[in-house]
Amino acid sequence: MYTFAGKGKQGEADQAFFDKALIKPYMKGINAMEIAKQRIRKDYNALLQSHPIIKKQLKKKFQGTKYTLDEATRIYLWSKEGFEIPGLSKTDQKDIVKKFGKDVDLVAFSEGVKLITRLDQFVEPTAAWDGTTIIGDLSRVGRDINRAEFLKEFTDNVDEIFSDKNLNKIEALYGFRVRESLVNIIDRMKTGSNRSSGQGRIVARWNNWVNNSTGAIMFFNRRSALLQLMSSVNFVNWSDNNPLKAGLAFANQPQYWSDVAKLFNSDKLKQRRSGLQSDIQEAEIAQAAKNNGMEGVISYILKLGFTPTQVADSIAIATGGATFYRNRIKTYKKAGYELAEAEQKAFDDFSAISDETQQSADPMLISGQQSSVLGRLVLAFQNTPMQYTRLMKKAGQDLINGRGDKRTNISKIVYYGFVQNLIFSTLQNALFALIPGFEDEEEDYATDKDRDKAIERKAKKLDTKLARAGNSMVDTVLRGSGLAGAVVSTIKNVLMEYKKQQGESEFNRENAQILIAALNISPPIGSKIRKINNFLTTQKYEKDVLAERGFDVMIDGKFQLSPAYDMLGELSSATLNLPLDRLFDEVNALTEALDTRNTNYQRIALGLGWRQWDVNARVEEHDLIKVEGKAKRKEAGKEKAKITRAKNKLKEKEYRTFRKKVLLGIEDQKVRDSIYKVEKETNIKTPMFKLKKLAEKHGI
Repeated sequence: MYTFAGKGKQGEADQAFFDKALIKPYMKGINAMEIAKQRIRKDYNALLQSHPIIKKQLKKKFQGTKYTLDEATRIYLWSKEGFEIPGLSKTDQKDIVKKFGKDVDLVAFSEGVKLITRLDQFVEPTAAWDGTTIIGDLSRVGRDINRAEFLKEFTDNVDEIFSDKNLNKIEALYGFRVRESLVNIIDRMKTGSNRSSGQGRIVARWNNWVNNSTGAIMFFNRRSALLQLMSSVNFVNWSDNNPLKAGLAFANQPQYWSDVAKLFNSDKLKQRRSGLQSDIQEAEIAQAAKNNGMEGVISYILKLGFTPTQVADSIAIATGGATFYRNRIKTYKKAGYELAEAEQKAFDDFSAISDETQQSADPMLISGQQSSVLGRLVLAFQNTPMQYTRLMKKAGQDLINGRGDKRTNISKIVYYGFVQNLIFSTLQNALFALIPGFEDEEEDYATDKDRDKAIERKAKKLDTKLARAGNSMVDTVLRGSGLAGAVVSTIKNVLMEYKKQQGESEFNRENAQILIAALNISPPIGSKIRKINNFLTTQKYEKDVLAERGFDVMIDGKFQLSPAYDMLGELSSATLNLPLDRLFDEVNALTEALDTRNTNYQRIALGLGWRQWDVNARVEEHDLIKVEGKAKRKEAGKEKAKITRAKNKLKEKEYRTFRKKVLLGIEDQKVRDSIYKVEKETNIKTPMFKLKKLAEKHGI
């Protein structure tokens, strides 16, 4: 809508119009949907509690049929409504309905399920009805069937404002691309789907594969969950929730924690946690988790893996939003609103900011690029950067066009573009691990040369981490700008990696890293290639440990996974999207966190989700195996060198004897003299193959 807003006060009035006519009605409808979906969940749980025996049997086969009781309940309801059930034979349907109808408790339970929908008839079966459950069908009521009802005000307004006549005018003034994007996002907002229609089975399976790849990367990612808490400051502003007023609201601890609890337990945040609606990929993994087969099992596992990030997301929103919510209530009360209305309006404002500044899969906040097949491949993990870049872009447009508060607009650009970006990148790259005392202090150095080498290593490590953090900040802004920025970011990283590898010695050069940097234009693809490369490099650099330990889990009476598990995890994640790598990484991190040989700082960081390589925590037993292996190879090398030298001496002796025999056996003095002359001039003895030819020629 920023495209259509004018300058100055007129621009502010234009924005207020779009906010009142489109944004507010849409958010109001979405909030009503979330309340309805949460009510359905509550009602269904209450129904299950009132039928405890049925609850236990829902997943079991129903009376000798191949269908579960859950499926039989839905088949009974659909049969009563007269619906055609795809893929179900008439014989099976008749048998199930007959058996089901004889049980009074089951009939009462099915009627309770229908009552929850508050519809005249139960929802119609889909082609994939056997891949979902009762709660899946009930969720369709709030998500799909009643969506048009909840969004009626928005739909009526958007259809009138952006009629075909007005769309033609927009195309004439702003071009086809603006019209195309507008039509695309309106359609997605109406349907609630971020997938384009008519993609087909193959494209759908491709999207599922990409989504599951994203899920494998985010599986029980404790560090990601911790960093998610940073977003709690997104609710601070320069007006009614400025730092001073936010601090005063926080100081009132009883009221603050009461507001935190209210927001955390609101229908909005409950739906956000239970529905995985914080990201495009997460939302669609939740849908894929309903499928049958191995793909469905993996999707379900990945869905569970988002739990830490989901909980942290809700904590950040609730703790950060509590001061905003309380201060906004005061603002509305001063404006003359009654308490109940002020609370509702404050919650609506809180809801809008939480969607705008947190990750969100709501179609209103997803661009056409993100929703495209190419966008899913290239812009994975970019929901938050894209939303922050969008906020900066809007603030910049407002500054240029003289709209809104200048200080607020500048602070948004500085905060989202630099401050939060800097904090996130430095934490992500564990720059805190370079603080003096984080690692064990070095012992006294034997020589000044050893001390200088240690200082040089530390300086190089600092430079590497600073460069990585700076590059991460640039990439965040570039990729947050969309597909073009992702291409620029990739080209930049490929050139940087090429320059880095060219600076390495021939032995240390890893050209595979250049290829990985190029393939990282798609984070899911780049991640898979990187995992396969990790599998190969682990095999190379951990060969001594692998040879000695195999798949052992204990060493010297201590629990410590062998690197073989890391290799297995990398391979399973890269090929099957099965996140065993995340599982083994978690085990390794917690093992090192409990190891008293690491410093307290290292152990805290490991417990919070950082990995051994982030904080330079060593597995001393493995280091010892490598040292011993290197020593053994050195000794073996010495023995091999002795044997080689002995063989060479024997060959040299045999050569000299044969050469003497050949030269003395040549009767022609001129031939012998020419051979001696050539050897003298070139300073090279006649090779063995030439001596053999001479011997053959002269009959020696």
